[in-house]
Amino acid sequence: MKEIKKLGLYIRSSTNNQDLLLQKDKLNIYINYLRNLNPNFEYLIKEYIDEGWSGRNMERPAFLRLINDLKNNSLNFVIVTKLDRLSRSLQDLLNTIKEIKDHNCEFIAIDNNIDTSTSQGRLLFHIIGSFAEFEREVIR
Repeated sequence: MKEIKKLGLYIRSSTNNQDLLLQKDKLNIYINYLRNLNPNFEYLIKEYIDEGWSGRNMERPAFLRLINDLKNNSLNFVIVTKLDRLSRSLQDLLNTIKEIKDHNCEFIAIDNNIDTSTSQGRLLFHIIGSFAEFEREVIR
């Protein structure tokens, strides 16, 4: 019997007339890569799409559904094409990734080569977090 991995794919565009197809294609290519890499897993996929929402707004409907599913332990991974799809604010991004990790979920940003299930991905995430902390202290 295959182990089930639940993947939340988050897709966002700032305007209603932006094409989401590029993000969807990249995510599908990555899912196929995972399937080939780990044939012993079955992947259940749920898409969360916020079309026409700014990355600064943390009250996006699909984003809030994703966070709710995290809190209900309904996801093992949250996957985006790029970090800025999740948030345009570094502090909000760090808070969101912390929440993802707090709910025993992993985070992957395909284009940024961040995968918190790997040691390299965690290192890169911590480097980004260190720069954010430095930036906050400089601003103060």
